[in-house]
Amino acid sequence: MKNRLHLLKTFLLATSKRNFLKHSTDKKKRSQVIGNIIGFGIVYVMLIAYLVAMGIGMGTMGFADAIPSLCSSTVVLMSFVFTLLKSNGYLFGFKEYDVLIAMPFEIRDVVAAKFLYMYVKTIPMMLVMSFSMLIGYVMGTGF
Repeated sequence: MKNRLHLLKTFLLATSKRNFLKHSTDKKKRSQVIGNIIGFGIVYVMLIAYLVAMGIGMGTMGFADAIPSLCSSTVVLMSFVFTLLKSNGYLFGFKEYDVLIAMPFEIRDVVAAKFLYMYVKTIPMMLVMSFSMLIGYVMGTGF
């Protein structure tokens, strides 16, 4: 487990946008990273607004009992879809894959760390979806 957590920490540091902004000197790549951060921020704000409005609308129309099950099924479905779409890139897309396999880590630790990496990378989106639907549920039912 210690090897997996060490590999996970290394993967997260290697692909972190903050780390890239801190250490990169290429102006074009830095502007792309800043644009990506701004774009993801806009997408998150739009997703929050949509899900809160949906929760309020469903609550006022009398479908408040369906919001928790809709939230859980949406989160599970989205994490499954993201895992399927990202698995090829995350499992085999790293440049240092040959070097990583040659290190004294077992292959199952490397693969487990990469799956943990995929899970950790989707946590912010799932939390945004869950808390937005919770806020919409609370506002729609009038708790």
